[in-house]
Amino acid sequence: MINRFFVSSLTSLSLFFGASVSWSQKMPRENVVEFPAKTEGLSASNVFQSGMVLQRDKPIKIWGWAGAGEKVSVSFAGQLEEAKADSKGVWKLSLPAMGANSEGQVMTVKGANKTLTLENILIGDV
Repeated sequence: MINRFFVSSLTSLSLFFGASVSWSQKMPRENVVEFPAKTEGLSASNVFQSGMVLQRDKPIKIWGWAGAGEKVSVSFAGQLEEAKADSKGVWKLSLPAMGANSEGQVMTVKGANKTLTLENILIGDV
């Protein structure tokens, strides 16, 4: 579902710059996120996807949702960090800064009853 303000803003900007707006075009399949940002139980923000590139030499902040009080762990490139979801189910953690790499890594997000696996993640310049 697209935010009405967002659509209105895009329409206004498009009209200002003389461009036409067409919402009938379908987005290419490779650009479609297959799962919603927040689901029942463990989930990570849709910012985090297989095939992504994370910024090198900066701490890597990761967040998502889980059951209230649920322990969540994230392992990536030899690092492991843990967090606990707050009363609203929000969890956040930060992995240490890492140098660039040229080989895809796997990120695993584990909760009490569910594991998410994101593959082919590089660290470099975004």
